[in-house]
Amino acid sequence: MTARARWDDLRYLISLGHVNTHASYATTLYGNHLGTLRPAFPKNAMDLEVVNEQIILLATILGAVVGVPVLIEFLIDFRKRRKQVALSIEDVPVDSVRANLAGLDHLLSEIAELIDRARDPVAYASLKLGNEILILGPPQSGKRTLAHRIAKDAKMSRIVTVYNARNADALVRAKDLVLRAEGEKVMLLLPRIDLVFEREDDEVLSELDALIETSSQLSNVQVIGTAVYFEPDSVIDNVFGVKIVLPGFTTEGPPSTGSRPEEVTRMLSEVADFYLSAAVEGGYALSGITTQEARDKILAAVNNPAEIEDIIAICQTSALYEARVKQSPQRVITARILERAIGRVIVNVISNRTSRAAA
Repeated sequence: MTARARWDDLRYLISLGHVNTHASYATTLYGNHLGTLRPAFPKNAMDLEVVNEQIILLATILGAVVGVPVLIEFLIDFRKRRKQVALSIEDVPVDSVRANLAGLDHLLSEIAELIDRARDPVAYASLKLGNEILILGPPQSGKRTLAHRIAKDAKMSRIVTVYNARNADALVRAKDLVLRAEGEKVMLLLPRIDLVFEREDDEVLSELDALIETSSQLSNVQVIGTAVYFEPDSVIDNVFGVKIVLPGFTTEGPPSTGSRPEEVTRMLSEVADFYLSAAVEGGYALSGITTQEARDKILAAVNNPAEIEDIIAICQTSALYEARVKQSPQRVITARILERAIGRVIVNVISNRTSRAAA
């Protein structure tokens, strides 16, 4: 028998803890050399367990040493992500921002009811209108400044601005800030939100949807996004129910609905009748326009039931605001209010695609 074979057999006996009981076999294998070989090996099972524990400890230490580069890389990445979030979000008191509209002050009178609703959300609590507003305008047209002015006039406390809404971690952080703002009125400002929808990153879109959905359920939060590029009936169009179009943003009235199936027209007509009837039952009256005329105007502009609901809700908001200003119990929906509401929801835009990357 070779020396290597003897070593292997002895290791096997030791692993079984049978060195003593198989001494005769070991003597047969090793003869007089057994005594000189035994000291190099554990004498019993307890010694073997000690050796095993030492091996495990050594393996653990080696594993930790090998994992150090991975840990360092993780920490560096974590620090980098935290820095990116810090650069992407700004949380400041409203009193600290300047909001000089420089010639666009007339816009404030056109959106007075939206400002009043943000100032006193309790007064409009019965209306089912989301608190998301999308400001559309060419680059450097005052979109963010208008948002700041709305925050000031609505007497909000803070503005949480997400400069890079394409960063999923920043969106998560913004949601945390919004949820913690109990007892404070907060504006969540999302500049150039159109770039997020253009990128189509599933993780980012999921976090953005969660952020807006969460904010929409909070009466103390006003969500405002700004965009240079806009496409009707797109995801961004469906997310933001109310739009404010600034001068210089090329528009063409309500888009043509084209020839749609008769059953779709009938369904939309029933939806319009339902919301108009609900408004009348809720204490709102039509003035200068019949129910049939109002329905026809709405059907000529909309493409889905959600747009009808938003139009009627904006009409109710405007009527309620005018009644509050005049301190009148009458809440009247006029043809002017209806036209303006349709323009707030339905925007047909010819946008210059080369301006997408502009600030």
